[in-house]
Amino acid sequence: MVDHNNVPVKEFNDALEALKAAKYTWEKFMDDTDGLKQFKADPLFETHFLRGIARFKGIPSLTEAEDRLAMHKKPKPDKFVPILEKLVKYIEAISDVKRQEANKLFMTAIDKIAEWAKTAKTMDAMLVKIGRDYELHSASDDVMKVSNRVTEAIKQRKELHEVWKALG
Repeated sequence: MVDHNNVPVKEFNDALEALKAAKYTWEKFMDDTDGLKQFKADPLFETHFLRGIARFKGIPSLTEAEDRLAMHKKPKPDKFVPILEKLVKYIEAISDVKRQEANKLFMTAIDKIAEWAKTAKTMDAMLVKIGRDYELHSASDDVMKVSNRVTEAIKQRKELHEVWKALG
C-alpha cells in the first residue's frame, strides 16, 4: 500500500533521523561545555529556560538578559525576577562564543524539526487520501480497520495541533 502509492516513508524516516542527530549534537554540546552544562542541569532549565530559548531563538546575550531582568523589575518586581536573576548568573558564566555555538546548534535542531514536520504532513495527507480511496472502492474490512487506525491517529494529531495553536 505505502510503496504502491509513493508515500514518503523513507523521507519521513530520514528527516526523523536528522532531527534526532541534531538534537543529540545540541544536547551533547550543552552537557560537555562548562557554563552550559550547569545551566542545563538547573531544575528550571526544562520548565523555564528552555521555553525562553525556544521563544527567543537561542540563549540571550548577557545584555539582553540584563535588559529583560530590568524590565521585569519595573514598576515593581514580578514573579519572573528570581528566574531572570538566575539566568543572568548562568549567562555570565558562559563564554559568548560557546553561547553562540549552542544557539547555532539549537536552531539547526529547530530547522530539522520543521523539515520533519513538513515531511510528516505530506505523508499524513497521502495516507488520508489512500484511506478515502479505500472507502470509495469498498476495501475489505481488515484493510479498512488498518486504514481507519492510521487516519484516526492523523486526525488526533491535527486536533492536538489546533489546540496547541489556540494556546499560542
